[in-house]
Amino acid sequence: MRKKNSSWKFTLLIILLLIELGTTLCSVIGGDSSYDFLHYHLYNAFAFWEGRWYTDIIPAGIHTFFNPLLDVPLYLAVKYFNTTPLPLRIYHGLFYGLFIFFTLKIAQIIFPGRKNIWFAALATFIAVTGVATMEQLGMAFNEVTLAALLSASLYLMLAFFFTKRTVSSWFIVGSAFLAGACCGLKYTAAPFVTGLMGIFFFNFFICPGRHRWVFSNKRIFYVPLMGTIQKSFLPIFE
Repeated sequence: MRKKNSSWKFTLLIILLLIELGTTLCSVIGGDSSYDFLHYHLYNAFAFWEGRWYTDIIPAGIHTFFNPLLDVPLYLAVKYFNTTPLPLRIYHGLFYGLFIFFTLKIAQIIFPGRKNIWFAALATFIAVTGVATMEQLGMAFNEVTLAALLSASLYLMLAFFFTKRTVSSWFIVGSAFLAGACCGLKYTAAPFVTGLMGIFFFNFFICPGRHRWVFSNKRIFYVPLMGTIQKSFLPIFE
C-alpha cells in the first residue's frame, strides 16, 4: 500500500513539473495576437459568456458558429487578468504539460520495460518539441488543448489493449468520451477520432480475446497503421 501511494505521489509530482515547464515556455514565447484570435476566438467566447448570441448577426462570419467552450477560459483571462497574463500562461501550460505526460505514457507502451526508457523519452521529446507543436504553444487555436485530450484518449485505449496488466473496461469508456468530446469542441479532431475508432474495432472485433495476445509487438504495429489510414480522411474535414 505504501509503495502504491508513493507511486501516485511521484506521478502527480511529474505532472506538476511538466505543467510548470509548459507555463515557463508559454511565458517565454509570449501572448497571442494572431488574426484568428482577434477575429473569432475572443468574440465567440464573449458572445457565449455575455449572452449576445441572439443579438449580434454573425460578426465573425462562418466562424461565429464554432463551439466557443474552448475559448471561454481565454476570454475570462483577458477580461479579468488583462494586465496579468500569468493565469493564461498557466492555462496553456497545463495542457502542454498533460500532453507531454500522456505522450510519454504512450511511448512507454510502444517501448516497454526499463531498458527501453531512453527510447520512450527520446520519442516523447521529438513529439512534443516538433515545429507543429511549438508553433501552437501559447496560441488561441486550442490545438495543444486538443492534443492533450486526444493523447489521453489514445493512452487509455492502448493501455487497455496493449499492456500486460489487466485494466478496467472503463478505460475504453473514458477513451471514447474524451475523443467524442474533442470532436464536439473542435471539428479538426474528427480525423484523429477515426484512427481511434479503427484501433478499437480492429482489436475488439477482428482480433477478439484480449488476454490471449496482450502486449503483442505484431499487433501494436497496427497503431501507426491506423494513424496512417485516418490521415487519408484529413482533406474531408479541411
